[in-house]
Amino acid sequence: MVAKTDRGRIRESNQDAYFVGEMPDGMAFAVVCDGMGGAAGGNIASSLAVQVISSKINASYHPNMRDSSICNMLESALSAANVEVYDLAQEKAPLFAAARRLSPTPGTAEPISSLPTACSR
Repeated sequence: MVAKTDRGRIRESNQDAYFVGEMPDGMAFAVVCDGMGGAAGGNIASSLAVQVISSKINASYHPNMRDSSICNMLESALSAANVEVYDLAQEKAPLFAAARRLSPTPGTAEPISSLPTACSR
């Protein structure tokens, strides 16, 4: 799996963050978070979110998980990241004036379109 992000034509910096991982059973995943360019703390929020989500996936995933368990794991990881980013924003309010959007993207050997609908919110 290959990953790349781009700042685009308007922004001076790229605040996106991502992580690509592979589990021992060969299951691959990617987490991509948009830093909402323009906000001073966008890069901090997106990096923190990627780190939290990736850590939760690495700690919780096990081979042969059912689709519903994977969805629950991803929802839990996303919730944990939201809490971490929110708490940091409360501590450093001037850096986090804009909203953040967290978008975990699970990957399997199958095309993303075959993932359970509940996971694609």
